[in-house]
Amino acid sequence: MKSQAWTDILKVLERWSPLGETKASTGARLIGHVPHVAPLAYFHLVYLPLGTPEIEQLEKLAQRPIPRAYSEFLSISNGANLFNDKLRLNGLRMSYNRDPDASCLPYALETANTHERPTGSPDDVVFFGGYSFDGSRLWMRPGDPKVYRCPRREFLPTLNTWPSFEAMLEAEVNRLALRFDERGVLIDPNTPTTPPVDGVPPPGH
Repeated sequence: MKSQAWTDILKVLERWSPLGETKASTGARLIGHVPHVAPLAYFHLVYLPLGTPEIEQLEKLAQRPIPRAYSEFLSISNGANLFNDKLRLNGLRMSYNRDPDASCLPYALETANTHERPTGSPDDVVFFGGYSFDGSRLWMRPGDPKVYRCPRREFLPTLNTWPSFEAMLEAEVNRLALRFDERGVLIDPNTPTTPPVDGVPPPGH
């Protein structure tokens, strides 16, 4: 992922910085304090980068190679939880302790790639994130720059396709940014926070 693209994405996330910003003991950057969600909740969580040994460790845990585009993202941020967890990008979870800072760690990438793998998934597919609204998953495969979305439990049907990881993240961050007000409150809670299925217009259009 190009550093300029990530810089542009951070600028969108930082629109909620006036609500408050801090750093967790894990090193995670917490942007936009949203006490209406929970007393210590933050709108966006961005994590410290991973080094090559840690990415290799993650591949062992996931039991498959991680596509290059996502490895490059992990070297910038070890996943991310964005827009009050509406969009999740998974990474290497280094602790499962039940302390407050456990909430400042990414969802484990290996979970959806091992014991919660959607039915019918080809072996080379890597699930790297998804949406809290319906549990749908984002995936890539080595040698294919595209990103795809599928249902939580089934590999098919393909719900969305983006030309690249960078294009997906930029599009989704900009789309979701329009769904929330300056306090981090969802403007229309009756409309799904997932992207419209390809070829299907948003509700009300």
